[in-house]
Amino acid sequence: QRRVRRCTISSAIYKNYVMSVEIEIEIGQNTLQSLNGFGLLLGVKKNSLLTILSAVNTEQSNSGDWLPKYEWQNLVGGISILGCYSCSKVTDKENHIKNLSTSLLQTKNHKEENSIVCVQNVSHSNSQFEFYYLQSDSTILIEKVNVKNDIGSVFHNNYVILHSEFDMPITLIANVTENSDRHVAKAIDHIKNIFQISETQFYIPSTDTIFNNDNLSSENRTMEQVPTSQIRSGNISYNYVDVVLLTNNTSQNPLYSPVMQYVSGQSKYYSIVLGLDLICYVSKDTPIKEALKTLLKELMIHIEHFITLFFKSTYTKPTAFHYELPSTNQLVTLVYPIDPTQPTEDYLMSVRKEYHHKLNIPTNRPLIRTTNALSFDQSSGVNTEQKTTRNGRLSDVHIGVKSAGDGLKEYLVQGSYDYYHYMQDDFNDKGWGCAYRSFQTICSWLKIQKYTTHEVPSHLQIQNMVVAADPFKNKSLIGSTEWIGALEIGYCLEKFFGVSYKIMALGSGHDLAHKGRELQHHFMTQGTPVMIGGGVYAYTLLGVAYDDKSGNIKFLILDPHYVGPDNLQTIQQKGWIKWHDVNLFRKDTFYNLCLPLVPKMI
Repeated sequence: QRRVRRCTISSAIYKNYVMSVEIEIEIGQNTLQSLNGFGLLLGVKKNSLLTILSAVNTEQSNSGDWLPKYEWQNLVGGISILGCYSCSKVTDKENHIKNLSTSLLQTKNHKEENSIVCVQNVSHSNSQFEFYYLQSDSTILIEKVNVKNDIGSVFHNNYVILHSEFDMPITLIANVTENSDRHVAKAIDHIKNIFQISETQFYIPSTDTIFNNDNLSSENRTMEQVPTSQIRSGNISYNYVDVVLLTNNTSQNPLYSPVMQYVSGQSKYYSIVLGLDLICYVSKDTPIKEALKTLLKELMIHIEHFITLFFKSTYTKPTAFHYELPSTNQLVTLVYPIDPTQPTEDYLMSVRKEYHHKLNIPTNRPLIRTTNALSFDQSSGVNTEQKTTRNGRLSDVHIGVKSAGDGLKEYLVQGSYDYYHYMQDDFNDKGWGCAYRSFQTICSWLKIQKYTTHEVPSHLQIQNMVVAADPFKNKSLIGSTEWIGALEIGYCLEKFFGVSYKIMALGSGHDLAHKGRELQHHFMTQGTPVMIGGGVYAYTLLGVAYDDKSGNIKFLILDPHYVGPDNLQTIQQKGWIKWHDVNLFRKDTFYNLCLPLVPKMI
C-alpha cells in the first residue's frame, strides 16, 4: 500500500505517513477547468478508482446547508455524487476542508463512502487543485490524480446504458383531508407492491430472453455478453440495451369473495399517467442479475420523483427526456410537464429556464428542448468510416481532415451540419446551385442545433423565399437557374428563420487575409457556418486557422461544387473539404460573406 499524507479534520495536528487504502482519481480536463465557486463532483466509483465526469455549481445558504442547482432526481441512474469542491483561496485549509466535509455529508442522496473534497491549492506548487478522501475522522491527500481529455469516450466504452420506456397508469383514492405527502406515500406503496424483484420479469429483445426470479439465480453472463444497440450524439456513440418490464396484472394469491368497505368522508379520485423513460449506467462486467436489480432500484427513484411532481406541482403528465450536457459526455434526465394540446414548446419556457439555471449551462442556445433529447428509437450500428445522417447525407465531414499546420491555431464551426453539394437528390444544379447548397448546409446546422424546426428548403423553396424577402427581386427567379448571393441568403435567414446576420464586404478576395481576427471572433462566439460568394463561385467556410502575431491565416473550405457519391474518403482525399490559403480567392473579384449570428434563445 502506498504511503499518503493524512490530516485529522477535528484538530490542527497532521498525522504523516499513515497506511491507508490507495485511492485514484481520474477527471476530465474540461471538468477541471470548469470548477468555479462551490459545487458537487459527479461520476462513478469502481473499487478504489473514482471517475469524475462533471462538476455542478451549488449555492450555500446562510445556515451552511448545500442547495444544489442540480436536482439529484435529474441524474441518470448509475451516476453518483462523489464529493464536493471549493475554489476559495483560504489560509486555514484544514478548517475549510472540515466545513466542506460537514456540508457534503449532509447533502441529499450522498453516500458516505463517496467522500472526495477538492480544494484550491494556494501554493500552486504542483497543481491548481488538491483532492482529499474522507475516511472516519480524517482526510487523506490523494496523490494519484489523472487528468484526461478523452474521459467521456473511455467511460462510455466501458459502460452500457439500460433503457426502459413505458407509460404507467396509476389510480388512487385519497381522503381530501390528507396532505400531499400522504398521497405520495400511498401511491409509492402501491407501486412498490407491483415492482418487486421476485414478481417482476425482464424481457431483453436483443437476447430474446425473459428473465425472472427463477432463471436469474442461475444466470452467469455479464452485460458485456448482451448484444447492444447504438445511438450517436456529437462524437460519442452510446451502447444501450432495451429492457421491457413485465408485471403480473392478477395476483398469485388464493382468491376470495369480493369485499365492499364503506368509509365516510370526502375523497378525491386521481388518475395519473406517468411517462417513464429510464436510463441507467452499468459497467460491462456487471452480472446481468445485478444490472437488472439496479435498473429496478432506479425505476423506484424515478417513480417517486414523478409522483411527487404530480401531487406537489402543476405537472399533469410528467415525461422524461435524456440529454447530453454541453461540456461533458455525461447524460442527464429531465422531466417536463407535457401537454399534447400545445402546438409549440413555448409553454415550457419557464421550466427550461429553471433547468438551465440548475444545470449551469449556457442560456443562449436551445440545449434542452424536447427536440434536443436523445432518441432511443433508432437501433442501428454506427458506421465507423463515415458519419451519415438519416437522409443519407454526410455530416461533419471536416472531422479527420489534416490540420492546417504552420503552428496556426484552429477556430472551427461549433455543432453538426449536413454536407450539401451539386447534383444531390437527383437535382441538376451543376454550374449555378453552389450558393443554394451552401445555404442548405447553413440551414441544416440551424435545424440540427434546434434553432429552427423548419426543414432544409429545396432550390425552388429558396427562390420563393428570396422573392418574398427581397422586394427588389424579380419573380422570374422562381424556377430559373439564376444565381443568388450572400445578401439574398441573409434576407432569407432573417425573414424565415429569425436569424440575424452580418455581411462582410470585400473589394478583393485577397482582403480575406486581413480578416483573421474578425473570423476568429465569429467562430469563437457564434460558431455558425459562413457562406462566401464571389465571382462565379460560392463556398462554405467552416473555420479559420490563425496566428494573431504573424497574421498568417488559412481557411477551412467546404466545397459545394463536388459531384459524386457521398463517400467521406473521396471527399476528404480529393480536397472537397480542405484548408486553403488566401490564393483560393481571386484578387480581381469582390466577395461577400454572410455570417449568421446565433439566436439568443433556450
